[in-house]
Amino acid sequence: MTPRSLVSLTAMAATEIQGPSLEAPSPFKEASERRTEIVLSLVSHTNIGKTTLARTLLGEDVGEVADREHVTETASRREMIHTHKAALILWDTPGFGHIGKLLKRLRRENGAAGWIMNEVVDRFFNRSLYCSLEAARNVRSEADLVLYLVNVREEPEDAAYVNAELELLQALEKPVIMILNQVDWDRDPTPLRMKELENRWKQSFSRYPCLCNVLVLDAFTRAWHQELRLMDLIEPHLTPDKQTALAMIRNQWVRQYEQIKTSAIEQAGRLFLFACRQHTKQRPDQGKAETFHALLAELQNQMDAYLDHLIALFHIESSGQARLQADIQQLAGLAGKALSETRSGLLAGALSGAGTGLAADLMSGGLTVGGGALLGFLGGYLGGASYASVMNRLPRGRVSWKKPALIQFFKLTITYYLVTSHHGRGKGPLKAEEPNQYLTILVERHTRDLERDIGTLCKMAASPEHDEEAIKSFHKQFETLFGKVLTRVLATLFPRGIQS
Repeated sequence: MTPRSLVSLTAMAATEIQGPSLEAPSPFKEASERRTEIVLSLVSHTNIGKTTLARTLLGEDVGEVADREHVTETASRREMIHTHKAALILWDTPGFGHIGKLLKRLRRENGAAGWIMNEVVDRFFNRSLYCSLEAARNVRSEADLVLYLVNVREEPEDAAYVNAELELLQALEKPVIMILNQVDWDRDPTPLRMKELENRWKQSFSRYPCLCNVLVLDAFTRAWHQELRLMDLIEPHLTPDKQTALAMIRNQWVRQYEQIKTSAIEQAGRLFLFACRQHTKQRPDQGKAETFHALLAELQNQMDAYLDHLIALFHIESSGQARLQADIQQLAGLAGKALSETRSGLLAGALSGAGTGLAADLMSGGLTVGGGALLGFLGGYLGGASYASVMNRLPRGRVSWKKPALIQFFKLTITYYLVTSHHGRGKGPLKAEEPNQYLTILVERHTRDLERDIGTLCKMAASPEHDEEAIKSFHKQFETLFGKVLTRVLATLFPRGIQS
């Protein structure tokens, strides 16, 4: 639910979109200036990934992330998104530790939890109890609703600490939404699988009245549609004035991402127009491989600029210079070897859903490309069974991309958008070694019946460079096709019926 930093939309955003504020509202503001706040406390057992998820939700590197217990010792307050009249607040809290003593006291007090606010515990002598109390105090004093994070890689029946922590949350008398983290998207990321996970965890802990709902919301692979659903699940548990405030926040959230999408599609359209018009001159002494790489290098530079734009829009980071391009050192020597899809990783799996092209040839061991030293990620996606299948010979010794290659490239622009928009900042930089093959398959599936229209779009790009009306028509048609594929993919990922 991140108020992203819209680098390229600064002027537009200044009037409508408020960026993340790291300061708590001043207690000295006049009552008329105060906004209605919806406050969420993010809690979990220690070392489950609260701060990692907070980074994804906030779109910034808050807190410290480390593989040890009780890294977070004090609760910290951040704004997720706000308008002039409303704000959605997220508290990142210390993790629960061994809470046996707290539960014994609660039971002795017949469930009364008021004493928690005044209990004194030595921070250094009993760090686990101290952190548990800090989290409980935050929930009791601040939260409208609790986001309780669990590790979905555990079986519900094996996570004994969940029962204890839900008993504590029950005593604190705040509604709880259980958040399923660390979902294995490579195993089975379908909506039906996600819903099955949610139902299983909800049924396993249904005896706790405080547990209102369960939601898959992963710190590594997320999408703004999931965060909209989170708002929908929160809404019934708010007071009427806060429900009104949440509606304003939700509308702001939708407007913000529509602007992000528009900016991304405009940049993708310029990139695709460049690819359609791109050509290079083949020297008499230049072989097919050298010509191919000359053509590819120019296009890769433009693709990197597009990816930089997406990274800025979605407020994530890239890993070094490689970004989503396959590492050249990893590819050296691959030619001539038979590779499984698993071993070939991003080269064959991430964005070559059709299973064709240079990537497929590498997998079968049937292609030699200049020793493999300059076969980039983009080449693996765009390539055909041979160089002749992707390069078109023009008059006067010029070479351009053939229509089948451009169609594949169109799919690539959409897949880049999906990969970046589904990358959680908590995962760290975007890396070439971490593909999401499911997104690729969906793009391939939902583009298949539009290939003729994409081919027509390629022809539209042949208009004179100074024909502004023709260029406008090209971009309008590109936006229509891009939007159609994107809508289909997102409808598959987030079907209304399964989410209800």
